[in-house]
Amino acid sequence: RNRDLRRLFLAEAGLLGLSGGLAGLVLGAAAGWILNLAAHGMTELPAKVSLFYIPGWLAAGSVLFATLVSMAAGGLPARRAAQMEPVAALRYE
Repeated sequence: RNRDLRRLFLAEAGLLGLSGGLAGLVLGAAAGWILNLAAHGMTELPAKVSLFYIPGWLAAGSVLFATLVSMAAGGLPARRAAQMEPVAALRYE
């Protein structure tokens, strides 16, 4: 059904956004950790000081934002695919 096809496309877009948001979060956190190590090695900062810190609410919000933006961007292709024949929509490039 058209509704199922639209859901399929939106779910795919959402999963792509979720995985991209998580990958960005992991890479960003790793870069911040490396830069913190470098800053502590080059200066006399106390051990408790962290120059690059990602609060939990910001991490969750950024992943949610990436997922929502991806789903919004997938909305038009999902609508177009829902108007096509299901087999043709799945093969559409």
